[in-house]
Amino acid sequence: MMNVLSLALRELGPGPLLRMAAYRAAVRSGWYRWRTPARTWEELPFPAWLRPDVPCEPAAYLHWRADHSPQPRFDPGANQSFKPCSDRLLEKVNHLQRGRFTLFGGLELELGFPPAWNYLPAVEPGEVGQLVAQDRHWSAYHLERLSGDVKLLWEPARFAWAFDLVRAYLLTSEEVHADAFWKLFQSWREASPPNTGLHWHSAQEVAYRTIALSYAVDSLHSYWEGHPDRLQRVIEVIAAGAARIPPTMIYARAQDNNHLLLECAALLTAGLLFPELEQAAEWARVGRVHLVAALRRQIFEDGGYIQHSSSYHRLALQGVLWASLIAQRSGSPLPDDSLARLETMIRWIEAWIEPDTGSMPNFGPNDGAQLLPLSDQPHADYRPTIQAAALLLEGRRRLPSGGWDDLAFWLGLLPADESNPLSPEPSPTRVDFPQCGLFRFGQRGMRGSLRAVRFVNRPGHSDQMHVDLWWNGYNLACDSGTYLYNAPPPWENPFSGAWCHNSILIDDYEPMLAAGRFLWLDWSAADLVCRWESPDGQLEWIEVERRGFRPRGIVHRRSILACSASSLIVADSLQGSGEHTVRINWLLPDLEWKGEGDSLRFEAPNGTASLRVEGSVFRQAIYRAGTSLKGGLAGLNPELCGWRSPTYAVRQPALQVIHDARMQFPARILSTWQLGLTTHDLPRLTWVENPAPGRPGISEIAWDGRRWEVECTSS
Repeated sequence: MMNVLSLALRELGPGPLLRMAAYRAAVRSGWYRWRTPARTWEELPFPAWLRPDVPCEPAAYLHWRADHSPQPRFDPGANQSFKPCSDRLLEKVNHLQRGRFTLFGGLELELGFPPAWNYLPAVEPGEVGQLVAQDRHWSAYHLERLSGDVKLLWEPARFAWAFDLVRAYLLTSEEVHADAFWKLFQSWREASPPNTGLHWHSAQEVAYRTIALSYAVDSLHSYWEGHPDRLQRVIEVIAAGAARIPPTMIYARAQDNNHLLLECAALLTAGLLFPELEQAAEWARVGRVHLVAALRRQIFEDGGYIQHSSSYHRLALQGVLWASLIAQRSGSPLPDDSLARLETMIRWIEAWIEPDTGSMPNFGPNDGAQLLPLSDQPHADYRPTIQAAALLLEGRRRLPSGGWDDLAFWLGLLPADESNPLSPEPSPTRVDFPQCGLFRFGQRGMRGSLRAVRFVNRPGHSDQMHVDLWWNGYNLACDSGTYLYNAPPPWENPFSGAWCHNSILIDDYEPMLAAGRFLWLDWSAADLVCRWESPDGQLEWIEVERRGFRPRGIVHRRSILACSASSLIVADSLQGSGEHTVRINWLLPDLEWKGEGDSLRFEAPNGTASLRVEGSVFRQAIYRAGTSLKGGLAGLNPELCGWRSPTYAVRQPALQVIHDARMQFPARILSTWQLGLTTHDLPRLTWVENPAPGRPGISEIAWDGRRWEVECTSS
């Protein structure tokens, strides 16, 4: 225990630990019961939130807002050329009004209309959902004691459905959609009085609702004209939510991640969009100050995000996009350095998305979150967020026009003048992201990423040296994702460890110390050693090195040789002494496969690929959906093997290919991928034994009748 505390103090720093300790002490002492007292809605009537000079009678208040709050801010009517995919949206809305909710962008559950807001569903086969008591102050709940994952209860109450119903109303002018919004909202409101129940436990969850309801208030202005009293009920929830956030912001500051960004964005929203509320100016001030400071800390110089996650990167970008939009349209734009951070975040996504699908490597924790679910593109498509953020920042598209314009359309960001040109292409395209620890290799036909980071903040996954491989837009060697953070064993955050990433384990050690469900300590550090590219661009070499990981005394170099679009060699060089067990893992989608000699052959949608692992006499095991298809290895729970999670609470069958051998160190393992039909032989490598620090592990490459000496550079 003392070792864990010592590591946490050294790696996390005293500030976050002290803030977290203060938060927990405040919960235990009852301080938050006093700061955020439980109330009924009747005890917090609408006039109690208003400034004294603002009328509170419903019709008079509606007129006051019309005169003092510019309307509409999110009107997409300025652009007449973009046509939203109404059929897809209306089908989703019809399912919703029959009680079928889409959660996390992929999980569909029958919850009823309206649902029981205290129902905690189960997603594992054979398990049964439960009703959670909603009669306690939020601070009295212990999330770790719930039998399921609280995110499954929270997700419907993030009010993503509000965006869908508002859009359906704007598209059709049919009041039935606005009435459906009201029915869901009112049922939640009755079930969740201020600060009572689990929906008030997390200030971040409050922030999601605050932003969703603010969008509805602004966009349903024609509906409110016939129902001004309903408008007041919605604003009461916005006000109560904004009041809930500041008292526990010490928790968000301890996390210093998306919690803080979204809570600040919500405070800024409530403060700027509802100046008639008595505390509006203070909410806007607090939100702005902490948001600007958080952006300086949380966005790396290379554009990566502090949470080491593509999913959370998009969530943070949407939070900054929303906050920037609200600030700009309220006449108090964010400072230039904050907008510059927005630009670097856009560039980061541009470097990784597949141009034809907008998909990204499923890098790091993925809870399926989106702050602005205003697009009908697939959940994995990052293009709507890029397009909207670029239009806000530059007034021009970063991508050609297409269905991914819909987020920008619904935020009122599409230009009325469709002759508006594209922004110039970034030049040169960045391929090294050392602060966030991702390095890109290959060209469009065959490309991928290599993970190597020297952590300065806590990682969510133990994924050092992980390789993602994409072939003509298809994710051939993939990340397993997340699935669930909290669930009965063995499904409690099962895919965060190194064992399921496309990397290696030595002697069955996790390279870092799992100190909790979300906390890794004893950080394994990795650095870029070198890059090299042949003059014709057909060969690319990238090499990284990892030291100081468990077991001690071993240095691991992972090198990648990308050969045009036809083959990939991944070399793992292990320096040390003695005999060790080495296990190398590769995860693929659920493909047809067969063994051919010492290779495995896979039938992918775009052709045939093969994998050969050499360097020792390996035991080979292949798992699919918790079942061994070939062999079996000790020390693994087969129930967890052979799965991937594209978004939260969804898992799909996959092929997990594991090679295991007992080896004398130093040793070298080669994993060779061949993609499609090729007439080229594989390159021949001249290795350097015991290379000096910072020097490459090879001296020469021979391929296709030519030879090159390898001299390293970095991009």
